[in-house]
Amino acid sequence: MNRNMKKQSGYTLIELMVTVAVAIIVLAVGIPAYDSMMANNRAISQANMFRAALNMARAEALGRNLPVTLIATNGDWTDGWSVYVEDVYQTDGFSKLGTQESTENTVKVWGALETGSIVNTNIKSGGPANDLTALTFTGLGEIVGGDAVNFEFSQTGSKGAQERCFCVNSVGQIRSHKAADDPCGTSGANCLAD
Repeated sequence: MNRNMKKQSGYTLIELMVTVAVAIIVLAVGIPAYDSMMANNRAISQANMFRAALNMARAEALGRNLPVTLIATNGDWTDGWSVYVEDVYQTDGFSKLGTQESTENTVKVWGALETGSIVNTNIKSGGPANDLTALTFTGLGEIVGGDAVNFEFSQTGSKGAQERCFCVNSVGQIRSHKAADDPCGTSGANCLAD
């Protein structure tokens, strides 16, 4: 052997191929789990924003001693929602409540939810009713109309117990729970069963 030749160091082709194969396997397992984790986080985040809106609407109603409405943007909760103070307190059955007029003061507006968000509503007296587009609290913090309402938030692609249910009972108390613990509308932990 020639003494002038230096020993070469580096990776062999087989070592490189094994490393690439391991990296591909890790990515194949990790990317779907990451997507599911992101969907779960979006579901939780959006449910928390809605809970904040419910709390704000009730607190504003109590603080101002006036009706305050939480209303879906364009009649669809996935398009966002806003809280506004009603300036007309009707004695004829609250006929104009839940329809925002130009003179009514908007307290806060939330933007549209992420793509893949699902919001369902249920009303105690009428069963499933995904046409509920507004919820008005009286100056006493109660729901106008007196029927308990459930809101169910979920996200396409989320796995596990990320679906959230919000119950607003007739006196305006807001409760929340994971749908996996108690699906919306099925048991006593839910206001529709009260």
